[in-house]
Amino acid sequence: MNIPSDRQIFEAVYAMYVSDYLVQEHEQTQRRVYFPIDVAAVAKKLRCSTHILFGRLYHDLAKRYDPATEPNVSGAVFLIQAGSDRHCIHFPYMVAILAGLREQRRVQVYTWAISLAALALSAASLLVSLANRH
Repeated sequence: MNIPSDRQIFEAVYAMYVSDYLVQEHEQTQRRVYFPIDVAAVAKKLRCSTHILFGRLYHDLAKRYDPATEPNVSGAVFLIQAGSDRHCIHFPYMVAILAGLREQRRVQVYTWAISLAALALSAASLLVSLANRH
C-alpha cells in the first residue's frame, strides 16, 4: 500500500479539482475558499487507503498547517464539513502550501544534482591523479 507524501496528496487534489474550482469561482458571485473533494477518488488516484488518506488530511495535515501558526490565513486546510459540503479543502491555502512544497522539491533536486556532479568531478580527478602516477 502506498503512503503518499504531503506534496503527492496536494498534487493529486490540485490536478483533480483545479478546473472545477476555477469554474465555480467564475460562476458564483460569492467565491468559496472551501471546495468539496471526494476523498475516496483521491485515495484511488494515489493508490492508498481511503481511511489513511482521510487520517492524513484531518488528523495530520489540518493540524500541521494550522492557521493559528500561519499569519494571514483563515481556516484549516481541511474540514470534515463546510456548510452543506463534506470533506472540504481550503483550495487557495492548499495551493499556497503546494507551491512551497514544489519549491522545496526543486531545491532538493538541485542540491542532489550539484552533489552528484561534485562527486563525479572528484572521482574523475582521483582517476586522473592515479593515472598520472603510473
